[in-house]
Amino acid sequence: PGAGDDRLQAWALKLLLDGEFVNAWLRPGEADTPHPHYSTDELQQVLALCAEREWPIVIHAMGGGAIGAILDAVRDLGERRPQHISIAHAFHLDVLDIQACARLGVRISVNPPLAYVYSDEMRDSWGPLAARTMPLASMAALGFRFAAGSDTHPAEPMIGAQIAVTRRAWDGSSIGDHEALDPRTALEMYTRDAGDYLGTADVG
Repeated sequence: PGAGDDRLQAWALKLLLDGEFVNAWLRPGEADTPHPHYSTDELQQVLALCAEREWPIVIHAMGGGAIGAILDAVRDLGERRPQHISIAHAFHLDVLDIQACARLGVRISVNPPLAYVYSDEMRDSWGPLAARTMPLASMAALGFRFAAGSDTHPAEPMIGAQIAVTRRAWDGSSIGDHEALDPRTALEMYTRDAGDYLGTADVG
């Protein structure tokens, strides 16, 4: 982290804790087999290393099992945890996870275009769980601030914000209307709240 130049710099260590759709690490009872890429001990070792070196860490976690493992590891580390821990994607957050993230200072970044583009893969892999992914409205209702970005096309922030408002996939089908955002909150997650996520209040 910090390597680069005045145009582009590495920001954080990124750990891929699970896969994406068929390989997401879901909760017990949601899938036949969990798909962790790292053990609990390895996850704690990486978090401890980032705390020691004062590195931000971003952890890719799609499934609820992966999210739960992160929160357990952060609790176990206590004061020895990194100052900046964030979960990327966090498709299967539930209300208890959101509340735990708020208590522990774990930040969230979401990627609305992923659901827009990969709605078929989500439904094939997760069935009814697909409609409960990316609980944007639930996070907003709890007062939890979260950032948005994209690692797939369409990558334009305004299109991502629109997807968060309409909760529509590429084919016009719903990807969970009950978790739709109002336009202002959708814009803020790409601007003000993205700055807060980075720890730079003057950005966004």
